[in-house]
Amino acid sequence: MLDQTAAYEPQVSTESVAERIALWTEARVPLPEALDAIAEDLPPADRRALAAVAQRLRQGEGLAEAVADSGREMPRRLRRTLQAIAACAPRGADLAAALPAVVSQQATFRQRRRRLWAALAYPTLLLSGLWALIVFLAVFVAPGFQEVYDEFDLELPNMTVFALAAARQVAPITLVALLVVFALVAACRAQATARVVHWLATGLPLVGGAVVDASHLEFSALTAALLHARTPLPDALRAAASGLADRSVARATGRLAQRVEEGETLSGAMDQSLHFERGLAAQVRWGESEGDVAAALDNAAEQYSRRLDYACVFLRRTASPVMVVAFVCLVGILALAFVLPLIKLIEGLT
Repeated sequence: MLDQTAAYEPQVSTESVAERIALWTEARVPLPEALDAIAEDLPPADRRALAAVAQRLRQGEGLAEAVADSGREMPRRLRRTLQAIAACAPRGADLAAALPAVVSQQATFRQRRRRLWAALAYPTLLLSGLWALIVFLAVFVAPGFQEVYDEFDLELPNMTVFALAAARQVAPITLVALLVVFALVAACRAQATARVVHWLATGLPLVGGAVVDASHLEFSALTAALLHARTPLPDALRAAASGLADRSVARATGRLAQRVEEGETLSGAMDQSLHFERGLAAQVRWGESEGDVAAALDNAAEQYSRRLDYACVFLRRTASPVMVVAFVCLVGILALAFVLPLIKLIEGLT
């Protein structure tokens, strides 16, 4: 069968399994054959898992069941990808229309996330450099000045006393900060604490609002794309939940799908959730009254996209200058604190 479909093999320039499956789907190639062809270019673990799913599909299983039956042998990343694909085409929805739309949206999200990280990277680098300077001054410079002060039995001004006391606390604080960073990284990878980390991230000044906007943008755009592909609303919500990077919002989206299936409106279900802004629920309510929820979600996605762009610009234009000013002020204050007793000593000697 693969020989018969070789003419339809797309030229793929990405390693994303979802994007490759979308290209094969647009070419109307049967899914088992597409999975077999894609598996040839994947790492061994992914190749074996994808080939096993293709074999189960030939035996008559659905994609969701085939992925579920794969057990722990399938890598987690690949499992999430296939679960999202399976959620795109339930109960007769058009996979050829839904999947390319979802993949296109996810590619856009990746670009936006890279822009957000790029906006955060330079201020973070400056902050790291500022803290490295503090550690250097505290560990190597401050003790030398302390020896000079003790040797001449100088009476130190309050600024110098405070600077020396703070320098003695820098090393313990740095150690604790590193432990906290490692703990947060580990917590992000553990599902049991992921919600706490998400709550902390959304509460951060400047960054927290951008995290919320990015999550709402993904939800709105993915759900709208699936609705435009004529996917039923509950199924569109489940598919969107499978593809969301923010797993807290993904779980909340799954609960929305359940409430909608029980007869509740989407806006009403969103009003009961703490994970969605009331403004987004209001736009969905307007879309329900107009009979076009997809258009309402498109409008919401456009608004969140603009807000995220503004946040990136704001971070780039303000965070870096603030860090530079803090850097200059810190160096000036420390220089004054350490040199002031020496100036008094020189004045006394003359």
